[in-house]
Amino acid sequence: MAMPDVSLIISEMKFLVSNINSYVPAGSPSNNSFRSELSGLLIVSLAATYENCVKEILVENAENHHPAFGKFAEKQYDKLNSRVGLNDLYGYANKLGASLTAKFNQELLKAERRTGSVIAVDQNGQPKYNKFKIVKEYHRLLECRHAFAHSRQKNTTIEEAYNMHRYGRFVILSFARALN
Repeated sequence: MAMPDVSLIISEMKFLVSNINSYVPAGSPSNNSFRSELSGLLIVSLAATYENCVKEILVENAENHHPAFGKFAEKQYDKLNSRVGLNDLYGYANKLGASLTAKFNQELLKAERRTGSVIAVDQNGQPKYNKFKIVKEYHRLLECRHAFAHSRQKNTTIEEAYNMHRYGRFVILSFARALN
């Protein structure tokens, strides 16, 4: 999946949120329950979009090496099913080469800097990737997806879901850049 494709797919979520806000505006007590349901569905949709992007990125990367490897990757990752946490992404990158893991780290660092967030570092001055705002929001979105999909917990608003996406999407974009 080429980088522009990933960007386009992920940016479509802004349009979806805009439509939700147009058709079911916030502030009306009669809309609150429905908006709560929609926020859960939005979270599930965002997570599924990320899963599909990861799968397509992995398959395309494999196809670039050999068509048969692409077919193997397609079958291997057919049912990714929420295995798109940061550690999972590191695992996929590491299977394809240590240089891709390092490149993924570089892309995460660039993305975190672009958000204007303070870079978390350990006592040796090395970046703590799991403490980056983009990673925290990404994982928060995946946790909310799990809570809604498996126990119908409606603990986030549409605005919160979109905010998680605004930051979390950089994890997927960084993964795509690293494997491109």
